Amino acid sequence: MPPRASSPAAQEATERLRAESRARQLAGSGPLTDIIDSKVLKRELTQFYLGQEGQQGASPGRIALNRAKRSLESIAEVAKGARRISKAVTRTLWALLLVELKFAKKHNVAASVGSIERFLQTVTSEARRDSSWDIGKVRSLLARGWPEDQNVDKLRTRELGPLPWWFAIPDLKDKEPVRRQNIYDSVFRLPPSTATSRIQPTSTTSRSASSRPAREAAGATNAALRGAIILDDDGDGTYAPENAAASASPNEGRQVTPWRFGSDTAAPFAVDMPPTAPTLLPSTAPPLPPPPAPPPGASRRTQPSPWLPPGGFTVDLKWNISDYHAHKRMLKKWPRGQHIPDGPVWEHPNAHGLKVLADGLPLTNKKPCINCSKRFYICIPRGSKACLPCYWEKGSQGKCEGYEAPDGVVEKPDYKIRLQYLRELDEAGVYPFPHHYLYEDGRAVAVC
Repeated sequence: MPPRASSPAAQEATERLRAESRARQLAGSGPLTDIIDSKVLKRELTQFYLGQEGQQGASPGRIALNRAKRSLESIAEVAKGARRISKAVTRTLWALLLVELKFAKKHNVAASVGSIERFLQTVTSEARRDSSWDIGKVRSLLARGWPEDQNVDKLRTRELGPLPWWFAIPDLKDKEPVRRQNIYDSVFRLPPSTATSRIQPTSTTSRSASSRPAREAAGATNAALRGAIILDDDGDGTYAPENAAASASPNEGRQVTPWRFGSDTAAPFAVDMPPTAPTLLPSTAPPLPPPPAPPPGASRRTQPSPWLPPGGFTVDLKWNISDYHAHKRMLKKWPRGQHIPDGPVWEHPNAHGLKVLADGLPLTNKKPCINCSKRFYICIPRGSKACLPCYWEKGSQGKCEGYEAPDGVVEKPDYKIRLQYLRELDEAGVYPFPHHYLYEDGRAVAVC
């Protein structure tokens, strides 16, 4: 029987969620209030290019050339004519463009980027005076655009890494910096046809050797695993003390490095929801009724683990938020009348029955497992052989190994923590208790 077509409303909601996901990925993993100046851009691109070394696909040199060309061409479009950008905006963009041009020179053989070198020499000789720039002259030189004799082997946007700041140029106001919010908003507004064909996550993980596209291969893997019964190694599912409040952090003195496209940035949701943020998921339908409880006497051997993804849960979690306290505050301030999508809610360790400590992080492994290290996840122990990201993904990324466990006893997931967290969001009116995912006791609804 042919698959049933989705309703227009469902399709629209799906597109909005995809746009929000793309915007978060390309804006990087820091607070949306972050100013993206030359220092931040340099730091985050340095980490990105380091991650690209030895990977399949485009080389850092080719990526850097494409970024430089895209950014310079975007500036050239607004640097001429009666409505050209102001000198203040030019100064901001010139500082960012210099970073891109320097990376293009750094990651390519000098002979292959001679046109870029000559362009920089021209700008310097004509617009540099006494250690300062004549920004009016810089603007006129930028209006010439990309050097015609500088060849670039074109890439799609999805291959260009984080912080495509040139998309935000139309939104910039005089004497205001570029912020992650500007990048987020500009990517979010890209037409679906453009965004779908040009943007994908900027993860530096190894690519599959399969001839299928990554999303298709991942979908097939998840589909195959969906019917598998993976047992948790708990006795009764409740392990932690009743007090789920934050406690002193055993992470003190240990460097935790979740992926943030830079060593000092924070989490994508480590800020309050801005008033102008796009509304992502309109929801007018009443919450689904609670599912029936498991049959009496059902044994653990016949039930999937209550801590695996519930039936119907399809969101990919990122596991890279560096302040879950701030993340939770943001969730509670979600615009009223618009329910939070599943992704931001289930990113929080509380949704998986784990505590968040005083520093805003859960207990973490001293050394991440191989999978978390490759994917820049926070490696969160859960009192079993597999860390939380590996366990949640059902081992689809490979065996959880190579980690160094934290000192002391690692508490296992606790239903009380999960229920308290979800009820707080329910009471705040931003995320109804997910009866379609969980039983009243906090156990996940099994995949049918």
